[in-house]
Amino acid sequence: MEQTQTALAELKQDYGNDAPFLVEERLEGYEVSLIGLTDGKTFCALHPSQDHKQLYNNDQDLIRAAWAFIALLR
Repeated sequence: MEQTQTALAELKQDYGNDAPFLVEERLEGYEVSLIGLTDGKTFCALHPSQDHKQLYNNDQDLIRAAWAFIALLR
């Protein structure tokens, strides 16, 4: 809980006290993203992908925007 409070304080410092934040409970296990494209009439589903969010930059500090994803094509 201490890490959560510290991270939230840093975010408020960066974005202001009035900025909205959503804090979710940490879930264990695999995560999958299902993404689709549409033009309003038709829909195209992309391959399921898995998010990879780095927590630490060389185990030094938090990275807030280092996101990537992998989609396995078979």
